[in-house]
Amino acid sequence: MSFFADKGDFVEIIIRVVPNAKKTEAVGVENGVLKLRLAAQPIEGRANEELVAFFSKSFKLAKRDIEIVSGELGRNKRVRASKNERLLEFLRTIENE
Repeated sequence: MSFFADKGDFVEIIIRVVPNAKKTEAVGVENGVLKLRLAAQPIEGRANEELVAFFSKSFKLAKRDIEIVSGELGRNKRVRASKNERLLEFLRTIENE
């Protein structure tokens, strides 16, 4: 089972976040989910903001086109993002590593 699903105009991604990291980065796929380190504390939504900023900057998406569908208060999240070729290429590449 893949950690992401192409849903037409958008992609849904299952993510496990690790807050309080030294820098924000994608670690890889672990246990069927995309693992991300976030350089933000999980206080007052800072880690969620960092997650949205990571997708926005990395894949040239508007922040309004990225939504945390579930898991706002936990480490396991499901994110919906507008589909673009840069994001799909990243997801396919990291899935095959």
